[in-house]
Formats: sequence, C-alpha cells, structure tokens
Amino acid sequence: MTTNKTGYNRERRLKRRKTANYLETTTGKGRFWENFACKILGGKITRPNHNLNNSFDFLWNGKKIDVKSSNLYYRHFRKNKKPVNPLRQVGVWRFDRGEIFKKDIDYFFCICLRNNKAEKWYLFPNPIFPKRGVTITERTHTFDFYLF
Repeated sequence: MTTNKTGYNRERRLKRRKTANYLETTTGKGRFWENFACKILGGKITRPNHNLNNSFDFLWNGKKIDVKSSNLYYRHFRKNKKPVNPLRQVGVWRFDRGEIFKKDIDYFFCICLRNNKAEKWYLFPNPIFPKRGVTITERTHTFDFYLF
C-alpha cells in the first residue's frame, strides 16, 4: 500500500470504485436513503461536504437532520425459550440513536422499510427521541403523532 502524507491510499480508492453495485454496500444504502429523505422533506436542502465525520446527514432549513433506516425484523428465537411461530409474530423496526455526540441533532428522520421499500417514515425531534432508541411495531400506534 502506498500512502502519502495526507493519508490518500491509491489502491484502496481504486478498489472502492470497482465495487460492482454501490447500492449493495452499507454506505451506498445509507446515501440512497439520505437522498430519499431529502426528496421527501422538499425545500432548499443544502448538504454539508460529504465528510463522514459529521454527526448529521444534511441540513434542512437550518436544522440538522440525521437519517435512520430499518428493515422489518421478526425475532425467530427468544433467549431460553422455544422458537416462536413466525405467523404469530409482530414485526418491529428498530432505530438506535447512535453515537453519544448526536446531541446537536435537531431531528431524526426514521424510514421504515419492508423488503427494502419505504413503507412509512417518522420525523422525531431530538428531545423526544429516546436515548436507547425507538422500536416501532406493526400493530402499535404509539409514535403515529410523528408520522411524516
């Protein structure tokens, strides 16, 4: 590997460009849903530089927005219990707050996915978003006030 003083690694960058399907990577999926959120919110949205060290994903009318996405998840096993019948289960979407430094975020935009397609989305203000994250189920309507 050749790295110069600025930390630029030519081989790694070339390998990154050769990825067959960018949307299959974790970064690609994140960028896709960030762009989706930009389109949904509308208005004049200015993105910060594409630096991954920012605590927010984009700016919307001067507010810092962090985008979260989660596929519908069914628990197959419970700790120390028999396997659960999948037909009787309720699916959940789980959104974690992330790093501790996300205190300066104004809103969390959470996208609920079913088979990688957006089903519904929520816009939570930072003080309302719990420190341990949010779990949304298919049947409960606790957070419907924040549906966008």
